[in-house]
Amino acid sequence: MGAALSTAVLAALTLMTGTTAAAGPLPGLPSAPADGLLPSPSLLPSLPALPPLPMPSLNPPAPVPRTSNPPPATHPRTTPPNGLPGLTGSPAAPTTQPPAGAPASAVESDAVDTAAATVTAADGITVHIRLKGGQHHTLTLPLPLAAWQLRQTPPHVVVAIDELLDDHTDSQIAAILTGRNLTSGTGQPLYGRLIGQIRHHHQLRSHTQRLRDAGLLTLTEIGHRLGVSPNTVKTWRNRGLLTGRLANDKGEYLYQLPDTDLPRPRPGRPPRNPSTTKTTTASTTRSAV
Repeated sequence: MGAALSTAVLAALTLMTGTTAAAGPLPGLPSAPADGLLPSPSLLPSLPALPPLPMPSLNPPAPVPRTSNPPPATHPRTTPPNGLPGLTGSPAAPTTQPPAGAPASAVESDAVDTAAATVTAADGITVHIRLKGGQHHTLTLPLPLAAWQLRQTPPHVVVAIDELLDDHTDSQIAAILTGRNLTSGTGQPLYGRLIGQIRHHHQLRSHTQRLRDAGLLTLTEIGHRLGVSPNTVKTWRNRGLLTGRLANDKGEYLYQLPDTDLPRPRPGRPPRNPSTTKTTTASTTRSAV
């Protein structure tokens, strides 16, 4: 019984101190008597009382109340020295001195009361400025042009192209306008393809369309009217029998319908020279053998 008690005490001390004691009686603890009787309680050392173990609570923890957002920080409101209406109670803007050597525009901008400036941009930019000294100024400027407006062909160039389209093709118009020192909206020299782009953008009728409106016929149409092939029409144009006008830069022509008394050349091979076709009677008669 005493040995069992010593073992229990040793186990308890081991749990408290975290160390393992060597086998044998504990110091200060009397060993068990050989007769197996328990020692007197007065001989047992006094052990410290163990703290009570915390017991888990079965109730859920109370929710933590959420705090509302703190109010925004307020800045001290001051009245500006200029005393302009509508600015009372607004935060004072920090003032800085311009650095030495700053341009005059940077120094003069401090004297302008920007809060008293009014800008309107209906047909132009109109700025009304009131200076700190009480002076009033009004500036009126035109609206800035957009990027496509800066690259747009000048109106007088478009008018010149419209006038020349009655009698000239795109390449011919470009050569004429270049001789007049006219350029495109970007400052580039004019050429036939660019004239065509300007014509399409401003919806101008081409030289071919204007000739068609005047009643001129194509190569196929004039051939059907005259009953000849397209090659014959070209041949008659080269001889001056038909009047053709250059319609475009591809070398195509449009033709005017000739009169009914058009002198038609003889088809086929032209006749020989009559002077070489005369024969004598001597050459036609046979001589006697």
